[in-house]
Order: sequence, then C-alpha cells, then structure tokens
Amino acid sequence: QMILKNNKTIYLELTLTKANIETENNTYLISARDITKSKQTEDSLEKLQKLNNDLTHEIHHKIKNNLNTLSGLLYLQERNHPENEAIKKVLKYIRVRVEMIAFIEKKYLNQSNMNVLDASILLPSVVLFLKNKLRASANYGIQVNSDQFGLNNSNAIEISQEICTRLIDLFEQIDANKSEEKIKIHIAFTSIEETVTINIKNESLDLQSEYKPISLY
Repeated sequence: QMILKNNKTIYLELTLTKANIETENNTYLISARDITKSKQTEDSLEKLQKLNNDLTHEIHHKIKNNLNTLSGLLYLQERNHPENEAIKKVLKYIRVRVEMIAFIEKKYLNQSNMNVLDASILLPSVVLFLKNKLRASANYGIQVNSDQFGLNNSNAIEISQEICTRLIDLFEQIDANKSEEKIKIHIAFTSIEETVTINIKNESLDLQSEYKPISLY
C-alpha cells in the first residue's frame, strides 16, 4: 500500500530478484506492479460476500422463528380437538413436518457455510429428530447410514419430507401388527450420479425410494 503526494492510495505488488551483476556485494532489483484495480475488486467481492452471508443468516433466522410460531398454533389446534383422534393425528403430522423444517433451518444457522450441509451429518440427525417426534417408544431402534455428499437447503428439506412420509407409513404399518418385540429399522442414504436413494428396512418390510434433486452440491 502506498500513499501518493495527492493523498491517493494505491496498492503495489513488489517483486525482489537478484541482479545478474558481478560485484563484491549481492545486488537485488525491486520491481513494482500496480494492482489497485484488482485489490479494489477483491475488496468489493468480500463486502458482497459478507452482505450475502448476513442476508442468508437473517432469512434462515426469520424462517425458523415463523415456523416455530406456526408449530405453536398447530399444537393449540390439536388441544382444541381432544376427542377427535383423526383430526389430532393430521394436525400432529403437519406440526412435525413444520418443526422438522425449523430444525433444518437451525442446522444451517449453526455453521459458517449456510449454502450447503453434509448429508452424512444432517440426515441421521433428521431421522433421530423424527423418531423422537413421531414415536417416543423405546421399542423402535433405528440405525442410519449415509454417504457423504452436499445438500443445499431446498434439497435437504425435500429429502427430509420424503423421510418423514416414509417413517409415518412405516410406524403405522408396524402399529397395525401390534408387535411387542423391539423393532429394528435400518435406513441408508446413497448418492450415485446426483440421485439419492433412500432404503428403509426392518425384518418384515423393505421400502426403497429414489429422489433426484435438481442439483447436489
């Protein structure tokens, strides 16, 4: 950085090279290149990136708060229908989906890069969240394995909605069998050629679905 006589600030890139001159002492040459424009461009990009991060953080924060408010309203509606189990079940499932999206938004808020999350970390935590919300019974043991691949916010929510639908169906089928034995469920997420395959298995059931998002980060 150099300040000129007219108080204008410029940025220089200095290069030190040894001169090919035969003298008693080593002689070096210093060359300077004006990089003011590239430095200004770099600073502008950094400011834009910071602004983008701040706006993204604010958006995720507002979405999470609004979803929490909606979840509270849905819970109140559940309590308004104590005798109607069908309505209570529908409202509960809607509320769980809303709370799941809020949970995902919080995951994005808690990391520096709010544009992408590692599926091998996010998806097992989503499954555990849904297990606790949908089924408190200790008779359900769930093992989750996931490939390591990136998910943007939209893909994460869509895949999680698919997981939620599958787990609801699975729990209802298991409940219909009225088994007293501990149920072991295995869930695997694999990503090949930008296609996410979801496998859900237990001793008597084998569900498989494929989800092909627009793009995987």
